[in-house]
Amino acid sequence: MRVGAAPRLVTSAQLLDIDWNYPIDLAAGAEETGRTVAQKERRALPRDEALRALAGDDRRPLLVLRECMVCAGTDEALLTSGADNEKTLLLMRWFHCVKLPPDTSENPNSPFHALFPDNDSAHLFVSRWDGGDLVPLEDETSRTALWKSMTSLLDSSYEGSTRTPLKALAKLLDEYDRLDIELAQERAQAVKLIEKYGSDSSKLRKVERALEALATERAELDAQVRELTELELRAAEPTAAR
Repeated sequence: MRVGAAPRLVTSAQLLDIDWNYPIDLAAGAEETGRTVAQKERRALPRDEALRALAGDDRRPLLVLRECMVCAGTDEALLTSGADNEKTLLLMRWFHCVKLPPDTSENPNSPFHALFPDNDSAHLFVSRWDGGDLVPLEDETSRTALWKSMTSLLDSSYEGSTRTPLKALAKLLDEYDRLDIELAQERAQAVKLIEKYGSDSSKLRKVERALEALATERAELDAQVRELTELELRAAEPTAAR
């Protein structure tokens, strides 16, 4: 837990970025007809078809969030204001994360309306890629309940548990912060040496070697992140969406 801790630095913050997918509106858009452009009519997809459209060829478990007019442009329906959200953000690395626009619930012709049929629908859900084991979640859902639902889906979707790689990724965030600090210090030192002694200074060589060592260490951390993140999905028959 990092409540009250200093904010993450650039590299670890990038690692915590959510890779949202914004699905193409399959029932709308421009269609070229000769020299003219006609607008396709929007239509709601049946629930099963909507789920298949969201998943596409991605067999990772789904985390689907619908925005409303209040939370549009934010992740407030998922993240807890003023609290540590790192565990949530790290768990999301193993999900296919989809964000839908506010009119999903309000417009009956929205392609994904069947997944969130009214404004009383939960703001998000997690499920298997085909909609099985779907768990609706609201913004007031406790983080403990959220993590339990996410972890359960991950355990049933991937070979082995995500608990060990999750802990390892959390530790790597601290390592990235340390590297960012040391890199900034060495780069600042290099600038001072160049200004004072010129770019041919022997003192500069020492700093350059330190920068090279830090770059190598960062590349090793990046390799660890890729290895920890790339888990093998279970081979399983599709389940019926519920």
